[in-house]
Amino acid sequence: MLIMNSWIACLMLIAPLQSAPDNAWLYDFLGPNETTADGRRVNAAAEYWSGIVGVPFARDINLHVADTPLDLDLDGDIDTTFSAQWNLKGGLLANPHVAGFIPTPNDPKGTVGEYSISTGFLGVREEMDPNSRKGTGRFGFNCWYCHATADGNGDVLWGRPNTKINLGLILAASQILDERHVIKRQSSAAPISESALCEAESLDDSFHLDLNNDRAVSIAEWRHALKLPPAAKVQAMMLLAGPGRLDQSVDPRMDGFVPLANLQHYWFKKSGPQHYLESAHRPKLSSFNPVSIPAALSGLGVGALFLVRQRLVNESRPGPGNFNAGTY
Repeated sequence: MLIMNSWIACLMLIAPLQSAPDNAWLYDFLGPNETTADGRRVNAAAEYWSGIVGVPFARDINLHVADTPLDLDLDGDIDTTFSAQWNLKGGLLANPHVAGFIPTPNDPKGTVGEYSISTGFLGVREEMDPNSRKGTGRFGFNCWYCHATADGNGDVLWGRPNTKINLGLILAASQILDERHVIKRQSSAAPISESALCEAESLDDSFHLDLNNDRAVSIAEWRHALKLPPAAKVQAMMLLAGPGRLDQSVDPRMDGFVPLANLQHYWFKKSGPQHYLESAHRPKLSSFNPVSIPAALSGLGVGALFLVRQRLVNESRPGPGNFNAGTY
């Protein structure tokens, strides 16, 4: 509920923003620091986006999606075939126009705030060590990446939608859709065991996650065990959405299918263990319609933060046939 309440608070802030005399604190806020299950003191947003989702803020992106047939409306017929190649040295922060990052000349890179450090882009903040007040090299999003933009003079328009946002790319290039990625509590830690991961996700012994018995669980194994669509198909669907498409509808499972997100406990408590486990065992499908793209689609579950459905903000969308996003 923390994230849900944070979004509600964010929306309540929008009305008085334009008349606020000093908006420096709005750039800065990145949410609370919390203690993780393994005893680390972290910023919640940076832990989620950099640690759990594994967004490539400063990591090279080499993403190849081969020709992928997509049944967009689940009628049994292939509607389009999608392929794309993304090569972005230095990751998203080094290629801000691709991700829809909006420059903040009034809050330049390196500006130290009360809670976080500026990256020079609106709503994208670096985690700050509270003791040294230096950056940790991990990053997170705050409300304004989605819910603000800038005018022609570079002045921030608080509460307006960021129509350049490219959440499809951000997610497609993240670790939770990299089938080779091995699930860990933190990047420097040993792989989490099957039993520990099942315990963290409130899954019982009917789930076999470590399919090759190598004492580690990869994203490919996780998705197979949870009957999620293959990662390549989800990457194709997300990239097909293109920039400027977002709907922040609420997934009642919250992040129940993003490993170690911990928000699945909300759904576990609300629906009860039997229904939760039945839902976890159920195959997850994907679909597309002219208005929205449901989340992965039904099973990816990045919840209230983004992508239960990505609404089409602009008019263009691919029709039937082959669609190639090109090379970047």
